[in-house]
Amino acid sequence: MLWFFCLDNGYDFSLAKAALASARKHTNLTPICVHNGLDAGKLSYLDSCSIRHVTFQLRHKLRHIDTHPGALLRLYIPDICQNLFQDAK
Repeated sequence: MLWFFCLDNGYDFSLAKAALASARKHTNLTPICVHNGLDAGKLSYLDSCSIRHVTFQLRHKLRHIDTHPGALLRLYIPDICQNLFQDAK
C-alpha cells in the first residue's frame, strides 16, 4: 500500500524520520514524499533510504491560501498516482 506524506523545508524533519522508521518497522507501507522543494540534505536522506520523492510547485492560485503547504500538496496525489501507474505499464 502506498503512503503519501507531504513536507516542506519549514517542517521538523526529525518527525518525518521518526515516522519513516516506525512505518518501516511496523508496516509494509511504501512511502512516497511529496514536497515543494526540500534542501539537499533532506533529499539525500530520502535517497539513502530508497524513498521515492516527487516535487510539486504550488499553483499560483493556491499559494495565497492561508494554510500549511503540506496540506495543499495533497491535492496532487491523484496526479502522482496516475503517473506512477502509467510508468508501471
